[in-house]
Amino acid sequence: MNRANEKETVVVLGGYGAVGAAVCEALVLNCRVVVAGRDFDKAQHMARRLGEQAEAAQLDTTAPSTYRDLLKRASVVVNCVEHNNFAVAEQCLAYSVHYVDVSASADVISQLQTLDSSAKSANATVVFSVGVAPGLTNLLVDHAQSRLGPLKRADIFVLLGLGESHGAAAIQWTLKQFGHKFAVKTDGARKEVSAFCEGLSTTMPEPFGRRTGYRFDFSDQHTLPATLGIESVNTWLCFDSRAVTRILWCLAKSRLLSVLPLWRWSNTISKLSHWVAMGGTQFAVQVDAIGGNESPNRFTLTGDGEADVTGRVAAHVAGYLLSSSAPPGALHLEQLMNLETLLEMLGNRLFVTESVSEPGM
Repeated sequence: MNRANEKETVVVLGGYGAVGAAVCEALVLNCRVVVAGRDFDKAQHMARRLGEQAEAAQLDTTAPSTYRDLLKRASVVVNCVEHNNFAVAEQCLAYSVHYVDVSASADVISQLQTLDSSAKSANATVVFSVGVAPGLTNLLVDHAQSRLGPLKRADIFVLLGLGESHGAAAIQWTLKQFGHKFAVKTDGARKEVSAFCEGLSTTMPEPFGRRTGYRFDFSDQHTLPATLGIESVNTWLCFDSRAVTRILWCLAKSRLLSVLPLWRWSNTISKLSHWVAMGGTQFAVQVDAIGGNESPNRFTLTGDGEADVTGRVAAHVAGYLLSSSAPPGALHLEQLMNLETLLEMLGNRLFVTESVSEPGM
């Protein structure tokens, strides 16, 4: 499809949410943005705030007829919601439109990986593992391997700030994971584990200090063994509030979350978080890595505003697809660019430190 004489247009699905708004704000200076979603009033409000380079569209992911006309003039679709992701991606490829997905769910990303042949046939690129976790986590593990050589083990720690303004959908997704069983690759073998029931300690740069992270079903630990050839990859989650982290661990360990579905109150929790400050907005991603020489090293990336950074990472990926000859196919973020490229794009929003860990980490 030839768009050489058209203004580049990016459709942002869920463009009025916390992540989607950041995507739109980062893109609107350089291309035309369509703020799309089921709630037209919210989409229109966001489009008006963005100015003349933006427009609103009502889009239902279950009804392709509502967005086929958009795809005829779009160059990239950035999907910031988790609903019918695979079907939306397939529709994009039918029109040779690039597709960027910010989902953190292993199941969604596993489905999107199967689109590699379709994407190559359409001469389009499908990019996933885009955001903080997965996304920055993938790039940080790749960075560690570039420094240490082939890794034997990578433990990924994700620390999130509870003062962050998350939408109800993001909160619901997170709460649904607690107690969830999933399989990880440890020492080359598959092992079944439960989310937030097993912990591992590490030391992060100040102001975070010594922390215990708990197993969580982020997709990076499922995909990195294949993309980077690592024997053991495990992802651990904690929050800036030690008290909240500990309470959630107790609830998950006692299996109370199986009979106390906190995710049903995600709307209430989302509204409450706007009024009650339980933490800050800083986040950290850390990789405790062991290379072939058995020397443990730590690589830490810190930032402020997880939703904003997730949106800006997705926006820069969309911009990269518009401005470069990205290879067609279905790609994880670490297969498209390296950490240094992304840091250059994001300017001073993220900071990376490296340190040698104490023996026996």
